[in-house]
Amino acid sequence: MSYNVICSADFGSANTGLTLNGKLFDSAGVQVGATVTTGFVEAIAGLYLYVLSAPDDHAGVFVIYKSTDASLRRTVVVAPRETEYIDAKTSTRLATSGYTAPDNASVTAIKAKTDNLPSDPADHSLVMAEIDAVLSAILSLNNLSSAGAQTAAAAALAAYDAATGADVTAIAAILAVTNPDPDEPGEITIQRGTTIDREITVEIIPAAWTSAKLTVKRSVGKADSEAVLQIMVSATPSVADGLQILNGSADATKTDASMTVTYATGKATFHLEDALTSALSVTQLPLWWDLKFYYGTSDSVATAPQKWNVTGIVTEAV
Repeated sequence: MSYNVICSADFGSANTGLTLNGKLFDSAGVQVGATVTTGFVEAIAGLYLYVLSAPDDHAGVFVIYKSTDASLRRTVVVAPRETEYIDAKTSTRLATSGYTAPDNASVTAIKAKTDNLPSDPADHSLVMAEIDAVLSAILSLNNLSSAGAQTAAAAALAAYDAATGADVTAIAAILAVTNPDPDEPGEITIQRGTTIDREITVEIIPAAWTSAKLTVKRSVGKADSEAVLQIMVSATPSVADGLQILNGSADATKTDASMTVTYATGKATFHLEDALTSALSVTQLPLWWDLKFYYGTSDSVATAPQKWNVTGIVTEAV
């Protein structure tokens, strides 16, 4: 590429109508290109102009001289810093509307963070030394001997005081709240395929009770005919007493289950033969049971429903 340089040569008013030539030289005095013989324009008497097409980055001089007398000459300095490098109006470089001010708020926020950095951050070797120390400590724990472990445990235990009487009293108070009275009816767990004898303390036995039924169901809302287990006992012994329902069937051996109720002690005891419990399935979800007492002509009262669980057994033979 090239750039244009307007060259002027003033030979004075006595030198009008001259035929001129021109030569371009570089900074080492070497001619660049051919001698120019045309293109010169006399602007006014003795003042000549020429539009020079100079190579990119060219620095040197352009000599304009009379074609028949080289001693009559003028020299024009060609410097890209003054010509080629300024090829547009400075007003076109960046309009005010195109200027975007720096985000000084963000710069200030970043500076606030960097100001907190230490003037002499930790050397990489120091960081690695700390990591090695931690790994060494872990390794020593992995290699801890039995005697060393016992010593450490003894030291840890020695750092704690023995429980005081106040501590024991506080724990007893907590247990009294969180553990129900063992004599109250509650969750019952039996083992499948074994003989079961279980006593229940019942506070609601009516003085004039006539009969009672212990019923176990898969859910509270099931009908009695769908009961997993139901046992009946009469205040006056009856041939109808014993097992009433087993796994939803009334075709059950009555003598496989029995129950007694003692009003004076507030106790109810039930007995299940192993042949009966073998017919029960191990529960994944708890069953529900209650004990209902009948009295008067049409009155009754029952314990609150409680959970009933059946666990498995290895030896199935009865």
